[in-house]
Amino acid sequence: MKIQPDEIIGKTDYDFFNKGLAEKYRADDIRIMESGETEYIEEKYIQNGQEVIVQTVKTPLENEKGNTIGILGIFWDITERRQIEEALKESEERYRTIIEYSNDMIWTLDTEGRFLFFNKRSEEITGFKLEDWQGKSFAPLIEQDDLPKVIEVFHRTLSGEPQQYEVSVKKEDGNNIILLVNTAPIYSKEKVVEQ
Repeated sequence: MKIQPDEIIGKTDYDFFNKGLAEKYRADDIRIMESGETEYIEEKYIQNGQEVIVQTVKTPLENEKGNTIGILGIFWDITERRQIEEALKESEERYRTIIEYSNDMIWTLDTEGRFLFFNKRSEEITGFKLEDWQGKSFAPLIEQDDLPKVIEVFHRTLSGEPQQYEVSVKKEDGNNIILLVNTAPIYSKEKVVEQ
């Protein structure tokens, strides 16, 4: 709605909206004035055949004596933001599904070498559960002879260089497996935050 301020003064919700919507807005206003509480309301509407999502903040307006005399309301169209959030959520779900059900072992480490995540295949092959290793260092899983090499590779990856190497890793049952590992830095705001 593109309405000038002087076109609004002295009018009610019924002058701008259909009866059902105007009554809903009036009920919201009365509830907020009676409760004295600010409310954040998110609603969907059909406008010109398109779904529009509007976020509204309404707060009671008081006079100098503290008596509620009206409502101060602000609203803005958040349709595009919601569409972007939904697309991002869908993309994240697709990515997580691909990672979770990959036949490859996939894990991420923070910049201190602590596990942030590993997928189901990693659990199946090693026998370890993510909840037991999340936030813990990878170092105890590496054979002592390989540890200096792996730490060096870890630091090279943190400096931005993808790496490939072989390493002997301990499984939960005490046996070792040899892995061919590909590492790559993960960036956030041009800074390596994990690998």
